[in-house]
Amino acid sequence: MKNFLIWIVPLLLLVGCVDDPVSCFTHELQENGKVVLNSTCSENAEEYKWYLYQEQLSTTQKGPIRTDKPNPTLNLVLPGTHTISLVVVNDYKDDSSYVTITAPEYCVICETYSQCAGFFEAQAKERAGFLNSRDFDSCLVELK
Repeated sequence: MKNFLIWIVPLLLLVGCVDDPVSCFTHELQENGKVVLNSTCSENAEEYKWYLYQEQLSTTQKGPIRTDKPNPTLNLVLPGTHTISLVVVNDYKDDSSYVTITAPEYCVICETYSQCAGFFEAQAKERAGFLNSRDFDSCLVELK
């Protein structure tokens, strides 16, 4: 019994010294629908589990997009409301954080034509440029 205590007490002390993970991240939404994520503010993490919930997708398509990279870039499918969460894990515990972002929708407005079809800003600018080169005059990009 004495030998058991000699081994178990130091082991318990070592386990108590492990710091809990802390989930923390920043994000940058780009005009092309990409979200650049950075988890360098997270602490004591050995694994990173990212989840992107795109709320405007149909039930059959809805679900998390997962990646285990510490600083990934995720592609949004459509403008709208999205929830991004990060779960960080070490050998003993996990911690999570999340943010809800809104990617704005842009429209292409011309004198005789307009289109609002789930464009991110970069896509709308590209479409307006194409239309302006095809005999549509004064096509502009506007926030929906």
